[in-house]
Amino acid sequence: MKGEETKVRAVSFLHLYRLRTQSSLDLGEIAGYLGEQLEGINVDIRNTCPEEALAKLPSRDKGEFLGLLGEKLARAKVADINNKDAALEPLPAEIEYEKNYLAGSSSQSTGILYDSFELIPLYASLIPEEEFNFAHCHIIFSNRLFGTWGENEKRFHARVSAYSFPSIISTSGIVEARAKRKEFFLKRQLGIDLLAL
Repeated sequence: MKGEETKVRAVSFLHLYRLRTQSSLDLGEIAGYLGEQLEGINVDIRNTCPEEALAKLPSRDKGEFLGLLGEKLARAKVADINNKDAALEPLPAEIEYEKNYLAGSSSQSTGILYDSFELIPLYASLIPEEEFNFAHCHIIFSNRLFGTWGENEKRFHARVSAYSFPSIISTSGIVEARAKRKEFFLKRQLGIDLLAL
């Protein structure tokens, strides 16, 4: 009707995916808060995105799935933070590391930066087809550090989050991606003790 305000809401389901490792992040509290704030939206908590996809596969296909996903993750690593086109063929050990991490037999190492524009389509391929629509919002919490290319500075920047389908939030990025003062970079170039900062 003319003059009458209509409310359009596409999202009916909000899916939160757990971290692979234990942390102080309380998804139950986050889900409860979102459930209160987003009236009419069903909020649920799931295992990690890869675990959810893995659980739906027959046992005979799980090893191949982990191998393919491990290779894609190894390829998503940023090879050179100052060159967005730099790409290295992942070593077998890098693929094996990613595969073991996905299987839960190794812990995530620090210092690895992933390209968020490689991670998002990778995670999107794991979303069930029946949930790949505007009624479902998927938010993946990860301890992987990811970044995006900055055209102005011509380098990758670590990020806290990347919003797309699905969206990803990096708990490592909350700490590492924080913008530093100019003095930090100047002192680093001059070799001054950074722990004093």
